[in-house]
Formats: sequence, C-alpha cells, structure tokens
Amino acid sequence: MKKTKGLSVFEKYLTLWVLLCIGAGIFLGKLAPTLSSKLDSLSVYEVSIPIAVCLFFMMYPIMVKIDFAKVLSAARTPKPVALTLFINWAIKPFTMFLIAWFFLGYLFKDFLPGTETLKNGQEVELWRSYISGAILLGIAPCTAMVLMWSYLAKGNQGLTLVMVAINSLTMLILYAPLGGFLLGVNAMPIPWQTILLSVAIYVALPLVAGYFSRKWIIKSKGLEWFNEKFLYCLTPISIIALLTTLVLLFSFKGEIIAKNPLTILWISIPLFIQTIFIFSLGYFVLARLLRLSYHDAAPSAIIGASNHFEVAIATAAMLFGLSSGAALATVVGVLIEVPLMLMLVSICKKTCFMFKECNLPLPQCKINQSIPSARSQMAEGLLNALYRNKYEAFSAGTKPSTVNPYAINAMAEIGIDISRNRSKGVDEFQGITFYYVVTVCDNAKATCPFFPGAEEYRHKSFDDPSDFNGTEDEKLICFRRVRDEIKDWLIKTFGRKDE
Repeated sequence: MKKTKGLSVFEKYLTLWVLLCIGAGIFLGKLAPTLSSKLDSLSVYEVSIPIAVCLFFMMYPIMVKIDFAKVLSAARTPKPVALTLFINWAIKPFTMFLIAWFFLGYLFKDFLPGTETLKNGQEVELWRSYISGAILLGIAPCTAMVLMWSYLAKGNQGLTLVMVAINSLTMLILYAPLGGFLLGVNAMPIPWQTILLSVAIYVALPLVAGYFSRKWIIKSKGLEWFNEKFLYCLTPISIIALLTTLVLLFSFKGEIIAKNPLTILWISIPLFIQTIFIFSLGYFVLARLLRLSYHDAAPSAIIGASNHFEVAIATAAMLFGLSSGAALATVVGVLIEVPLMLMLVSICKKTCFMFKECNLPLPQCKINQSIPSARSQMAEGLLNALYRNKYEAFSAGTKPSTVNPYAINAMAEIGIDISRNRSKGVDEFQGITFYYVVTVCDNAKATCPFFPGAEEYRHKSFDDPSDFNGTEDEKLICFRRVRDEIKDWLIKTFGRKDE
C-alpha cells in the first residue's frame, strides 16, 4: 500500500505554501510585468483564461470524488440550503456595507485622503471607492473555491455542490438589484457574460467532466481501482492547481499591491472582520440552532464567509476602471481570502466536537475519542439495502457511541448512506418483537440481552476495524475488507436480495 506522503506535506503546510506563492506572484509581477500583462490580457468577458485553466484542474479532482447519487439526497436537506441563502443574501451584503462604512468611511477616513476620477469622468473620494469595492465583494458569494474549502474541511461535498448551484442561480437574480441599492446607483451594469462564463468554467465544466469520467472509470476499472489508484494520483493536483492560481493571480496585481501597502492594510481590516463575523454567525450560532451535522454546518458557514472575487473584480473594472479604488479593494479581498479561509477550515476541524454529528477521523475531535460504532452500523446499512422489501434492520449496542467516519466512507463507496444513522442502545428496543437478533462481535453476543419473541439468533464475529492503526488510507482499506466480509456473510446467511 502506497502512502500519500506528498498530499500530507501539501495539506500540513498549505498555509505556508499559499503565502510563498502569493509572494512569488507579487515578485513575478514586479520582475516581469510584460509577461504578466500578456497573460492577464488573455481573457474572455474579464475571465482570465490562464486562471480558468488552473481553476479547472483545481476543481476536477474534487468533482470526480463526488458520489452524484448523494446530490439528490443532499438536495432534500432544506436546513443547510436555507441557512446559506439567508446568510448570503439577507445578512452578508448589509453587514459588509455597515462594517466597510464604519472603518473606511469613519474610523480610517483620515488615513485615506484624496480623490480619483472614475472611467465615466466622475470624481469621488477614495474612501467611497474602497467601500464600493467592499460592497461588490459582499454581494458575491463564492461558488468555485468553496468546493475546495469544503473538501479540506471534510464537509458534505454533495450538499456543497447543491448550495453552489443554488447560489450561482440566485446571484444571477439578486446581484444587480442589491448592488444597485447599496452602491446608490439607479441602473448598475452587471457583467452577465462574466457571471455565466465563470460559473460554466469554474463549476459546470469540471462537474460534467467529473461525472462522466467517474462513471466511465468505475465501469471499466472498478470502484476499488478508482479509489486506490486513480484518486491516489489525482488528489495532489487540486492543491498544486490552487497554488499555481495564486502565483498567476498575484502576478497580475502585484504592482498595485506593492505600491499601496498601508492602504491595503486599512482595507483588509473591515474585510477580515466581516469574514470572521459572517462565519461565526453561520457556524457557531445558526448552524447549532438548526442542529446541523458538522458535515453540513462547515460548508454552509464557509460559503457565506468566502467571496466570488472574480465577479467582484470584473464588476469593479467595468463600473469604475481597473485602476480604481474599488478594483483595489476587490484585489485586497483576494489577498486575504485564501489564508483566512484556510484558518476557518482549521477552526472548523478543531471545533467539530460542538456538533452532535461530527464523524471526522481526527484525534482532536472529542466525539471520536470514544470508540465509534462500525460493524453493527455497516451490517444495518447492508441489511436494509439488500433486503429492504423483506426485512427492516436496526443497529444497537450495549455501549452506544458515534458512527465511525471510516464506516460511513466505506459504505458510501458502495452507494449506501449511513451518515445520518445514530448509534442506539439496546434498551431502546426492549418490548419490541424481532424475528432475528444478529450479533457481529463476540462481546456483543456475550452481553446482548434476551429479546422475547425472537425466533432466531445469528452470530458471526468480525475483526473490529476501529482497532486498526495506520494511515487514513490504510484504515479505510481495513474498513472496506470488514464491510465486504459482513456483506458476504449476510448474503450467505439470508440469501441473495433477489431471492
């Protein structure tokens, strides 16, 4: 078994790589401004082609991992979708305006003197232009990059994809009226081509490619080869593409950033506060009030906290000019977004224990410091999937705990979702008549209470995969083995599902 050493180095030191790539991009922009200008000029409707290529390779490895059957079930989960819509469109634009106005239009106003002439010939104070750029960031929820953040946070990728699609459609409807209202412009020109093209490149194209390539590879090579060979080679590409994107992006805007260090500091403060506030409201307050699982809460909050900087930059350039204060403010949004979002991803993973359903295979997760339920949960899922028209199975234990995240992943690979299962105590089923009582470990057989009315007891002890020590990939292989052993025994014991 190969160990994913390259990926672990990338993920462990990702913040360092990001900062180095930002510095490399700024240095490249200063060292070779002609090259950067030529690359930056390769665009269609303000969408940079070099960055679009990098973003495709960043998104494709994420998309191809998605079990698209889960998207339909995720779409039937209204609470996380409602949360992200509420945060993105009822809260975030207005808090961005208020926070930007307080800091840039009041607290830091004396540090931002001067005026500028916009592309339409109008002369405005610089601080007003900076506020306009902040507003354009606040009304553009992230669509593409959030899939990367959700992936790093171990969020529900199927649900994230649904929320990205809904936010993309909502942005087409609400971006112009919200922008017009907050900017005080009666008829705000919106780059519809930019929005549609960016959604097509950053979401639709890798989504379609991921769906069909996943389907073809699994059909021709099998699920095991797909998981253990294809994904092993593909996974680092996402992070490499992200870092390449940063080098390109900051090489395009490096000269602007180098010339305005203090101005960038003043602009970054309200953007930082806004991001932390929106994330905290969504993650620590609203997601817990709605009793969301960690896997749903993390992407719901991250979507609200992050911004679609491509659309914001394009809009600022069209409205006010690429050299305007508004455009500079949107570039500052890019400058702080990646390190800040990586920090929020880390916060999510370290506070996952705050949610009732966590399922992160991490030692810092207090929920997972107990021994999570695995074998009986997999057996329940398999029985209900194989014999749904004949039997109804329930998992229970003498010491109920959380559902093991590796068991969830192993079952998801064969199309069975046990992520919403909960570990139950046998006391919950006292007084209920069962036809079969099935035990899958010797300890359960020894301690399982007597169920009056049960006609048959079936027992087979399987290795406990929770006891296995190794890398995450090695643990998952162990869970797959036990899963398949349980499945084979169930079919041998109860007959094939079509019998």
